[in-house]
Amino acid sequence: MIFNLRPSEDPGVLRIRRIARVGALVLAGALLAGCGAAGSREGQSNLPPVLVQKGDPVLAAASGYVGSATCGACHPSIYAEWGNTLHNKPLKTVAEIGDAAFVNDADGNGVNDFKDGLDLAGNVNFSAFGANAPRLGIEGGKYSITIGAVRYEVQRVQGGNGYWKQRYQTRIGRSYYILPVQYNEVQKTYTVYNGSNWYDGSNAPRFAAAYGSDALVVQMDALNNVLDLKGTAVSFENQCAGCHQTGMAVQVDTATYGGTSVREVVTGYVELNIGCEACHGPGAAHAGSHDPADILNPGRLTGVEGIRRANEVCGSCHSRGASITLPGMSLPMQAPALLSGSAAIPFLPGNNLLNDLGAAGAFVALTTAPSNFWGSVHFAAADVNGKFPLYTASKSHHQQYMDIGQGPHAADKPFDVPCFGCHSPHSAANRHMVATTVKEGGVTKVTGTKEENDTLCLACHAATGDFSGITTGDVQAVAAGGAPTTLNTAILSHMIRRANMDVPIDLPNGVGRCTACHMPKTARSAAYTSSFLDADGKQKGDIRSHTMKVVMPNTSVVDVTNTFFNTSATDNGVSTSMPVACSECHRASTAGSAVAGDYELYGWARSGHADYLDTGIGGYGDRLTRTAATAEPYNSASNEACVPCHTGDGYVAALAGTAPAAHPIPPTERNFLNCTTCHDSAAPAAKQHVRQIGTVTFPSGRAVTGGGNSKICFPCHAGRNSKASVDAAAPVGGVFNLGDVDPHFLPAAAILHGPLAGGGYEYAGRDYTNILSVVHIAASCAACHMAAGPAANWNLGGHALAMTDGSALNTTACSSTGCHGPVTTFDVRGTDPRGKLDTLLALLDTALAAKGVVKASPFAFPYFTNITTAAELRAAYNYTFVSADPGAHVHNWWYAAQLLFDSLNDLDNTVVYPGNKAEFFR
Repeated sequence: MIFNLRPSEDPGVLRIRRIARVGALVLAGALLAGCGAAGSREGQSNLPPVLVQKGDPVLAAASGYVGSATCGACHPSIYAEWGNTLHNKPLKTVAEIGDAAFVNDADGNGVNDFKDGLDLAGNVNFSAFGANAPRLGIEGGKYSITIGAVRYEVQRVQGGNGYWKQRYQTRIGRSYYILPVQYNEVQKTYTVYNGSNWYDGSNAPRFAAAYGSDALVVQMDALNNVLDLKGTAVSFENQCAGCHQTGMAVQVDTATYGGTSVREVVTGYVELNIGCEACHGPGAAHAGSHDPADILNPGRLTGVEGIRRANEVCGSCHSRGASITLPGMSLPMQAPALLSGSAAIPFLPGNNLLNDLGAAGAFVALTTAPSNFWGSVHFAAADVNGKFPLYTASKSHHQQYMDIGQGPHAADKPFDVPCFGCHSPHSAANRHMVATTVKEGGVTKVTGTKEENDTLCLACHAATGDFSGITTGDVQAVAAGGAPTTLNTAILSHMIRRANMDVPIDLPNGVGRCTACHMPKTARSAAYTSSFLDADGKQKGDIRSHTMKVVMPNTSVVDVTNTFFNTSATDNGVSTSMPVACSECHRASTAGSAVAGDYELYGWARSGHADYLDTGIGGYGDRLTRTAATAEPYNSASNEACVPCHTGDGYVAALAGTAPAAHPIPPTERNFLNCTTCHDSAAPAAKQHVRQIGTVTFPSGRAVTGGGNSKICFPCHAGRNSKASVDAAAPVGGVFNLGDVDPHFLPAAAILHGPLAGGGYEYAGRDYTNILSVVHIAASCAACHMAAGPAANWNLGGHALAMTDGSALNTTACSSTGCHGPVTTFDVRGTDPRGKLDTLLALLDTALAAKGVVKASPFAFPYFTNITTAAELRAAYNYTFVSADPGAHVHNWWYAAQLLFDSLNDLDNTVVYPGNKAEFFR
């Protein structure tokens, strides 16, 4: 069967197809006259010396394509620049490039490894194949890779441009196949690439027929079935060609090899690599008319929809997914296309990639396979357009378009920057084709921009937000080679405000470089193996994330089922955790590292402040035992009460007096209180840039002014109700709802300050005192919870904030205050305050049950039900208030005991206390 192209019903496609049809009529005239004749925009000139490889297509190119050389006649300078870009260099044929196509020189002897006859049987990554591992060689001037007994000729290479990798292609029948060898240029190592296409389940070679024989083609075809999903189905033409070649025509051809009918995917193209028409559409009509209306210029697409269409020109290939399955093939194409009846319709610039506005559907279905993402196992979901999977960061390469859709540069605002705002598809002057000129609305803002000195990003971000103090003129001065003093001052202020990084700018090593934090290298162009671990033992990427979000270290470890944070002294399973924005400089794998910031960062990553599980925070104080029953309804219509303490931005807004509004909280923002939550560049350096709060008012209306930096903790650890709330509660149908007066989790500041805060239900006529907590109030939260814990245990103290880690205790502050002397326990007086509180809680539990009050099991919201009297409500409130603070016996055990004692007396004065009542409080 042969499948030809036919027009889509999309009006945008019809326009492009019209151009192609007209182009077919004028093509001969255009080529004879030359586009560089009268009417040339750039003036008549000789065609620049650019090598445009033609390859060896089986079919003619799709209608209307004329090739980049035709464009170069009128646009010689752009053509010359494009000729040096990566777009013109993905594929290299040995016939056209020769020895220069090969860059694999692992031993650095100046000779490529084919000429060295490298046998990969001695390579650890290929050890599973034993003596059948690939062997590189050259014979009679022909490069080859031998697998078992079959010597495959290498006619094309893929990559090898100094950035990532090189792969090797062999032609079998009329299709190309990528051999299972990948050379990683930077590391100078080899990795198996899709080894199962060439080796079976026992790691034996799949094919035994001689190279060049009909039998080999037949063996290939035999694996093209729904069980094997290999063979001719994995050809380069079926899987990859649509994004690597320009003007592609594709069809399934049936040919006879040795008397056996074989189905092959074959293609035609106007040039082997990514030429002008790959981004502008077929150019024959424009070459003949010189009319801008006869060609697509993505740079002229405006508005939100225009930016989306422009991004989709890049995104059609810088994404990962599947499109149509050509009849007779067991695997779909990866390049975007539609299938209408028997006609394959490849994506063209200007099309709507994810939905062509017609009945045919999307040109590509984006992948949601967990193996391609970091975090997808827990956060696989769709956003409002139902097309983009939500995830933390990309793990696989060529997913930049999908990344962009996750972050602030997503095309959802008319002023959003398209891909070519940061990259130049025509220029290789900067690495990674980073733009040398930044424009806005067609107006040049800054020239000479680079990623390495932040001028690329600051060209747009100057005069806004944290960078409101600098101008585009300041950026231009640095881009032109001027001193970066003004920019560095603004960058440092931003670093302090957002991450409390009060350290010298060091752009060459990434400190202060925008991309180092906002675009960490999370994805790899190769498989993640032992060859690609950074100094911290984390997976080392070589492709930057394009979500523009800072990937924090709390997202990088998985050592507890369904969790994304770490609880061990050194990162458990760190070799399978992802690189993050901090891991290039800060090391988690060696507790007690002398590198500044390590203890703070990786301690914080273990804290409750870094816990962003999508199931909610669950039970108080124990983040390892969560169930759906303990999940907080973050995305309910009334979650405005959650926002100020469960999101960093919400907390900062609440401090500023901004009323919280209910809104969906993305998974990676739940319970996520990062550096900027507590730190602010405007705060004094002597105060560690901690936000300074004057007075903290508790729910009771009582206020405190002392506490220093610890006051940053009080607002969210103050509890949410008080005696007034309980007294105002009214029964419904004769039953009180404790949920209406829930004191909430971890009211430690209210317990600590006792009657100064009035967080508990204080009974009239009773005297409440802080007799044993005066020193603790003076020391406050930071002195104890952030005291350096035992060496080599980052789970204790510092920014981990924890006082216990299994049997390990952080008694540093207890020993250093001068009150207790060196201690190894929190029971510094030997009076067992925790045991006494537990006894009182058990007595109150029994008394409530005797009244018919039902305690939830597990003890989760709303905690108690069937509360029928005000006395029961008061007792249930105090029980919940005290038990919600697992450190109550240290914070202010006397106050907590008083509340429980008085609740028992109020509820049932016949309760028998163990021992002497007077001694109970000692």
